[in-house]
Amino acid sequence: MSPAAKPHLKQARDALPATCGRIVAEFEQYLRAERGMSRHTVRAYVGDVVSLVAHLHGIDLSSALATDDGF
Repeated sequence: MSPAAKPHLKQARDALPATCGRIVAEFEQYLRAERGMSRHTVRAYVGDVVSLVAHLHGIDLSSALATDDGF
């Protein structure tokens, strides 16, 4: 089963902004073609990246970035 075939992963990928979706697809292709990773590893990595990007896309980082915490 490809990473996009899992229903919840496909739904999450489809909800990503187009640019993010393209980056995830390129990352998936890199893992398969360049790194030769197994489909299970690719599915796990892509799932983690999709979850992270979806989470970051869903939160408002502007207030956190606007604060000066001395960093």
